[in-house]
Amino acid sequence: MTRTLTVAGRHEREREVDRLVAEGYRVLQGSDTETHLRDASGGSWAWHLIFLFLTLGIGNILYAIRNYIRADRVVVRQQSA
Repeated sequence: MTRTLTVAGRHEREREVDRLVAEGYRVLQGSDTETHLRDASGGSWAWHLIFLFLTLGIGNILYAIRNYIRADRVVVRQQSA
């Protein structure tokens, strides 16, 4: 899922990007007017441990792929003047 946040100016965009990075998002790409971010969490460590013991690591790989595909994506866009 991708959501778009629109802000008034460059400073507000940079502040919003910094806030999202502090929350665990990773910058995928950026330009002068917009920045694309993705949630960088790999999932719950508890689930990784459960899958490690129950599926000998195969469940971990599938769980990580699932979390990568379903990760929250955000576009922070600066309004055009």
